[in-house]
Amino acid sequence: MDLDKIHYFFAAAEQKNFTHAAARCHIAQTTMSKYIATLENDLGVRLFDRDGRTLCLTEAGEQFLAGMKPIVRQYKTLCGSLKRQDRIDLGVVTTDYPRFQIIESFERSHPEISMFYTFQKPEILLDNLLGDRIDAILAPDLLNFYKPYLDRLATVMIEEIPVCLVCSQTLLSRHETIENVIANAPLITKAAEYVDQSRDELEKQFGTSFTDTIVVEEYPKQLFLLGLGRGFAILPKGSFDNELIQTGLGHGLYEHQILLVKKEGRSEALEQLLSYIDHERKC
Repeated sequence: MDLDKIHYFFAAAEQKNFTHAAARCHIAQTTMSKYIATLENDLGVRLFDRDGRTLCLTEAGEQFLAGMKPIVRQYKTLCGSLKRQDRIDLGVVTTDYPRFQIIESFERSHPEISMFYTFQKPEILLDNLLGDRIDAILAPDLLNFYKPYLDRLATVMIEEIPVCLVCSQTLLSRHETIENVIANAPLITKAAEYVDQSRDELEKQFGTSFTDTIVVEEYPKQLFLLGLGRGFAILPKGSFDNELIQTGLGHGLYEHQILLVKKEGRSEALEQLLSYIDHERKC
């Protein structure tokens, strides 16, 4: 039995539906069904009764759920205590920000602790964090990938990131004013969650807003389309090529760097980082 994936069973028991549980765990429904079938085969009992699309725990399933929860808590605590106390493994969702100043400062002031970085898609990093394969995730707060798991995760604010409106000189020349760029060109964004907030704030600040969006997965693709004059974007200041034109925005639009950490089973080295962040933000 793979304890790193036992949260699949917990999700199925809570959601009472394999499709919904798979979506919560960011896996395919077939993967969820296969995992439960393998688990039932390993245990030699049926954990769920199936009534159409609805799942109901069997008596054995209820017993297994009640027994596994404290075991998993103890397992995660043990994993945390066994981790090297001179190492922190961080997953990084985005590299849009020019610098992570507090993290850099922590590395300089704690040379005895080694920092290792992993760059993956949010869903993979989340699975690694919940499975104790990394210690924390650096991410912008505007993404929603982690929000279904706030019962198990804590968010630590690192710093506020000022943003600006960015477009090419070609696009600005074509439309003459920033207001016309906003009204006639699409917003190029990596975060669909950011669209409604951006539309409302641009309306407040410029008296107009966009009607179309282009959603891309990666920051280099966003910069490529910006350079071609295919639209405008809202990006952290200083994170893009100097050939692009930037316009300052008010405080209605901003991003925050956050650190996602587990509520339980954190290593001593990670606790030192969290204490350092808290101290630096108060200074």
